Amino acid sequence: MMECNPTLFAMVMSTLSSVLATSLFVPSMLSWIPVSDEILSIIIVIITFVLAIVTYIVEIRGPVPEFVDMRGKTVLVTGANSGIGLETARQIMLMGATVVLGCRSPSRAKEAYDDLTSSLVKCQNGPTDTLEAAAGAAGKVVLLDTPLDLSSLKSVRAYVRAYKEAGLGLDVLICNAGMIPPGFAMLKEERTGERKGQLEVENTFAANHLGHHLLIKLMLPLLKESYEKRQKVQTTEAQVRIPSAITCLSYSHMR
Repeated sequence: MMECNPTLFAMVMSTLSSVLATSLFVPSMLSWIPVSDEILSIIIVIITFVLAIVTYIVEIRGPVPEFVDMRGKTVLVTGANSGIGLETARQIMLMGATVVLGCRSPSRAKEAYDDLTSSLVKCQNGPTDTLEAAAGAAGKVVLLDTPLDLSSLKSVRAYVRAYKEAGLGLDVLICNAGMIPPGFAMLKEERTGERKGQLEVENTFAANHLGHHLLIKLMLPLLKESYEKRQKVQTTEAQVRIPSAITCLSYSHMR
């Protein structure tokens, strides 16, 4: 099955929406202009094209990220195998940072790693006469053998151990991973240590909140040891707008 190019799909959809809006409103708005139907059609085509470009730039592509020289910085991105996480990792890598991918699925993480490596090779084989190009050529991508499943606190602890054993530093932590499953599910884990017993918590809450909370707590020492002594944490909307997520899923179990 052929994969759909998201950029091309976005352009097509924005063009169709612009055509619809133009065909509905522009003819009546321009009816008072004393021109022929052919000229009016050309005007409508031009307006449609402009609307499509503006829609793509403002609503779909968004602002172009500001370049920051991040050479020598190490950034951990959770949920970096697809979507916003993947593109965030790509842009930061092309700014010269060492990007560590924190992913739940090893196979999808490997695909993301290969994708980012391909982007890095293209940058390294190109000219490096500008600051942006030189920084991009210095970027790195790292994929640990240990997966990061944020719905499992055991997995979070195991990942942090592997991260520290790899000797990686940490300057920026981007908590991007988030999930809204189609149904309600409970996560059960056996705890050891002082709080020995069974942990039972809703899966979405565990992945979007508890997992990242534990990850940040365990990574704080590395963040504090970073060169600039600054802590930077970026979260995804799914972790902030929990009332909306609960309303959308109609969690009768939580009433």
